[in-house]
Amino acid sequence: MDLLVDAQHCLAVRDVSLQATRLTLPGISNNNELPTEIVEALDELDAQLRAQRHLFSQHQRCLFISDDWFARVESSLQDVAEQLKQARK
Repeated sequence: MDLLVDAQHCLAVRDVSLQATRLTLPGISNNNELPTEIVEALDELDAQLRAQRHLFSQHQRCLFISDDWFARVESSLQDVAEQLKQARK
């Protein structure tokens, strides 16, 4: 048997054709779905991010800061959105 640890840090076994299959406990499905409490937490974070973006867009015209600061804030909001997207995968 050829065992390896895959990119998601799960134990996998490779067959003769080097096709990897993850090992799981009996009775546990291997559908890679996130537990509901994690999905709910990610949904809550997503809602908070949308609220922050909305507040930022509302107050942006009232802030007396330079354009590069606006770009930094927007970039950080986009980074958070991308991290949430990656967490859902």
